[in-house]
Amino acid sequence: MENADNPTKKPKAINRITISDDLREKLRSLTDQANEALEGITVLSRSDVINYILKDHSGEFSNKELQDIRSLHFNELKFSQWITR
Repeated sequence: MENADNPTKKPKAINRITISDDLREKLRSLTDQANEALEGITVLSRSDVINYILKDHSGEFSNKELQDIRSLHFNELKFSQWITR
């Protein structure tokens, strides 16, 4: 499928994620802060901010990060099903 403005450029795929309400506010605040600092030279979107944060990450979780994720998302039912396999 070709883009009407540029016949050689393919349209971007739409990828969506769900962000919790408290983190949505944090993302909005970070985006606003960056845009204020850029003084209109350019305008960043929330996606730009997320991409920057991900680009800045090493690409692998540390053991501490994995432990944090595990503790945040631990599910006793799933754990009990896993352990009885």
